[in-house]
Order: sequence, then structure tokens, then C-alpha cells
Amino acid sequence: MNTNMNIKVVEKGGIKIKNILVKKNPFPAENCTILHCPFCNSDNYLKISSENRKHCSSHNIGYTIKCTKCDATYEGETSRKAAVRAIEHSSDLRKSNPESPLVKHLNLHPDGTEFEFKIRSQFHDALTRQADESVRIQNAASDCLNSKAEFNAPKIARITMKRT
Repeated sequence: MNTNMNIKVVEKGGIKIKNILVKKNPFPAENCTILHCPFCNSDNYLKISSENRKHCSSHNIGYTIKCTKCDATYEGETSRKAAVRAIEHSSDLRKSNPESPLVKHLNLHPDGTEFEFKIRSQFHDALTRQADESVRIQNAASDCLNSKAEFNAPKIARITMKRT
């Protein structure tokens, strides 16, 4: 084996090696700093999916809120922290905000129901995040709680090809 071998590392585009090897925050906060975080504290209105428990500070996410009784879903996206958006949904449920799709669904089930918040994916840019939400709404079954005409935007164009 030749030990006199020279190695040359050349970086081109993409992620720099120093960014992979260096820890940006060597002393991260161990406890959540968000007041009333439903990810870290129990919430009577919104349950957090067990696999998402430690992701309260995740941002730029796509998420699903599912009714535990009838499997109806609400598809959402946010650029903010997951905990902040979950707190807003929980607050709407607590205050019975009539504009909230979750409250509208809750009114259809007077016997009571619970909702589960689940992070579906994390994104690097807004366009991909919004397109993913649109596709999830389009593909959702008839029990989707989203308004199909959100923002009065046209549907995403679909092209289907058949081989003859």
C-alpha cells in the first residue's frame, strides 16, 4: 500500500463540506421556548402524531389534520414553525371560530371528536410547499375539510397520455 499518496479535494457548487461538518448551534436549547406548544404539552383540542412529537420547531412544512372519528382530513402548509400553526388551529377550536374548517366539521359531530396533527413533509421553498398542498387537496377523498376554491386559484393543469 502506497502511503505517499496525495489527495486533492475540489469543491464545486452544492453544499460546502464545512457546512456539513460544522454544527451551526453547538448549544441548542433542550426545552421548547414556545408558550402552550401542543407538541410539548398536552392539548385537549389537537393531538400531535407520535412520530412528530419532537418537531415543534420545524418550519416550511406541509401538514394534515385528521378527524379521529371519521377520517376527514384538512391539508395545510405553513412557512412558520409547526407549533405556531398548531396553536392557531387549537385556538380556533377552543374559541369555536366559525370560519375554521375544523370547527365547521366539529359542529357536524355533536357527540365530539378529536383531531390529530401530523407533519407530512418539509420543504426548501414556498412554491414547492404550496404545490404539494394543492396536489394533496386535489387527491383527497370527498371527506376533505379544505375549501376547494381556496384563494380562487385555478386547478393545477394535468396532462394525461395514453399509449395506443
